[in-house]
Amino acid sequence: MRSAPDQSPEFQPDFPPRLQTLGHESTGHSATGPAPTGPQATHPPASQDGPSFGPTAETVSLRKLLPHAKFFQCDDITVSRLVLNIAEAGPGDLVVFRTGVDDPVAIAAQALARGVTGILTEQLLPCPLPQAVVDETVDAECLIADRIEGHPSDSLLTIAVIGDAGKTSTALMIAGLLKRIGIRTAYETDLGDSDGIVQNVAATHATRSDLIAKIAAARDASCGAIVVELPEGAANHGHGVRWDLVVITGAEAGPTTSMERPDFGPDPLAFVLERAKRDAVVIAPADHPKLSRRIAQSGLRQVTYGTRRPAELSAKVFDEQPGETTLMVSFGDETAMMRTQHCGEANALNALAAIAVGLLLETPLTDAVEAVAKTPTIPGRMQRLPGRDSAAVVIDAGGSPERVAGTLRTLRRQRTNGGKLWCIFTLGKCGAQPNSVVLDSDRFARTGRYLERFADRIVLTSSDDAKPTFLASAHAVLDGFKEVALARLVADPGRAIDWAIRHATPHDTILIITAVSSRVPSDRRQSTQELVRRIDLARSTTPHTHDDGPHILKMTRKA
Repeated sequence: MRSAPDQSPEFQPDFPPRLQTLGHESTGHSATGPAPTGPQATHPPASQDGPSFGPTAETVSLRKLLPHAKFFQCDDITVSRLVLNIAEAGPGDLVVFRTGVDDPVAIAAQALARGVTGILTEQLLPCPLPQAVVDETVDAECLIADRIEGHPSDSLLTIAVIGDAGKTSTALMIAGLLKRIGIRTAYETDLGDSDGIVQNVAATHATRSDLIAKIAAARDASCGAIVVELPEGAANHGHGVRWDLVVITGAEAGPTTSMERPDFGPDPLAFVLERAKRDAVVIAPADHPKLSRRIAQSGLRQVTYGTRRPAELSAKVFDEQPGETTLMVSFGDETAMMRTQHCGEANALNALAAIAVGLLLETPLTDAVEAVAKTPTIPGRMQRLPGRDSAAVVIDAGGSPERVAGTLRTLRRQRTNGGKLWCIFTLGKCGAQPNSVVLDSDRFARTGRYLERFADRIVLTSSDDAKPTFLASAHAVLDGFKEVALARLVADPGRAIDWAIRHATPHDTILIITAVSSRVPSDRRQSTQELVRRIDLARSTTPHTHDDGPHILKMTRKA
């Protein structure tokens, strides 16, 4: 990393040589050398029920790998191949019994018939085969898979992206930057994945063991790096993976962050930091001092970024135009202008996190800024659809009330010719509990206060799976309003879009805040594409009345 005369001591160029060397690779291999050879084998594509791992030339002893496991019908189980789908098992394989999913009698019968060497399970099965009983089969299978595959995370630069919001955008910005500086890069996000060669939009939700398989596939494809978006509840992911860089997103503008130490329950940040390599670096927002202290206590090196508090890498919004933001990025005594289609403070923070990765790899500031600025618009993330004779439409993912407020503020600053800001706010499914709306009432009310404050026209609508709770959720949002007549309730999202486009003027901007109903990449991509089709259809078939008069009740707002 380049040093600057006024840099703080914590940010001197003494980061792992492995990271610095990697920045100069042009072939896509990691700095530790070519793709490893030895016991690991190129594993086949994942099956519908999960990937398989191996076979390897060397066997793995489960007693040594899982010292707390209890063995029945044997003293130890040595394996060279792990199979998660019993239908693909063969002689000598280790199979996994998934409690609550598999039928124990059927699994035992098939295992005997196929001649497997043993069963990994959480409960003793009625079967004479050797069995290893563990507390969590998912954790154990990840450790076994990592060992069989030869610890693939040690063969390339591994980057974990974790945080409250902005993970997908940040991960894709980092992946784009690494590719542009000559590093073949794989990635795993909520919108799709790539092994460094082929891009894919998965039709199923990735499991924990899938992550081991994807890292191994990236290694086999001669990737130099892999960027992984860790989902909420990341304590359930990452067993067997060791991280070189941990990137904490800073798009959550609220007073607290889930990355701080929770009073009870799982601690996702502690889990990820525990699995960081000894010489790993944490890239974190400077807006949360408690978070910075936690990272310092872990003993890992830290790089901070921000737009408000002092940080090693900072940015100021220089100018905002419809669909474009100009930033002044500063690092030490260097500055660079950045013009990007990713608008708003939240996206500015995402960009800074990605630029920090480039700086750690000895990329000049101007080159890192240019690479991140070239990241294409991400579907469903401040995605702008300009209209010729109709209002521009912006699609953004929902989040915390503070994130919604930040998006609204950004679009208010980008208005031109006295145009108004419309907001179609989609209420999603609250949860399985009958009182889920009550439990989220404070969050809904805060959202309502921000909607009333920053939007000129407000429409509350519902996702398809949230119709039963729409009225309750809408009333919870209206609890934050001073004038409840300002909002229009339209349960059908298609009709809500038709109505807004019909009444908005060409100078107006319509913000559609979507609700997340699935974490499956193909579902998310399909829902965004369907929304774009709805907008195009509404524009092509709806006459524009540009009516500024009463709708249900008169919506009188400030200009």
